[in-house]
Amino acid sequence: MGKFQRSVGLVVFALALGAAALLWFAVAAGGPAAGAAPDHGVVFGIWNVFYNTDAPPSRVIVAACAMAVLFAREGARVVLVDKFEERAKETLNMIESEGGEALIVTADLSDLSEASRIAQAAVSKYGTVDILVNNAAIPSSTSLLDTSVELLQSILTVNLAAPFMLTKAVVPVMQAGGGGSIVNISSIAALRGQGGGGQTAYASAKAGLEGLMNDVADSYGKDG
Repeated sequence: MGKFQRSVGLVVFALALGAAALLWFAVAAGGPAAGAAPDHGVVFGIWNVFYNTDAPPSRVIVAACAMAVLFAREGARVVLVDKFEERAKETLNMIESEGGEALIVTADLSDLSEASRIAQAAVSKYGTVDILVNNAAIPSSTSLLDTSVELLQSILTVNLAAPFMLTKAVVPVMQAGGGGSIVNISSIAALRGQGGGGQTAYASAKAGLEGLMNDVADSYGKDG
């Protein structure tokens, strides 16, 4: 894997290395050998897995940071999208220290209008988006009867509506560029119970994410 490949396989491999901390990113294919300064390619990243916390950066970006650095090593230019700029700067510094290139865009996925701004920022800087990975997640182990309206709305917004809007924002860009790949990170909670404790809103959002991808693949897969 000496060069960044236009391949979902590479993306899934990187996600496996990075556990589940990556919320969202997109990648433009192509680039030099690992370790060389990238000449093209774009990656979006939102690294705030514990989305509504103010936890120290070292507690929340380690795995996602590894993914961003891996993509940069493979020649991708990385757009780091984070709710907290200081957290993204840690990843930026790591990428730049190895000769890579990255751009920070601060955004809050609970504001659905941010999706188009994020996509526009990448296109404005780098010209295209070839791969989108949605893993937006507010984790919650809350049962049906204990789930408030406010918690339900926040989980559905970040875990499902935000990926929906990000997908909507990048599909036209991918069509114009001749194709692309979209990967949604779901959860086993969407498929089966988790020991009887309940995480109803989270499971519902992840199941919806799978439905989103099935429909998008059916509608736009023919476009490449």
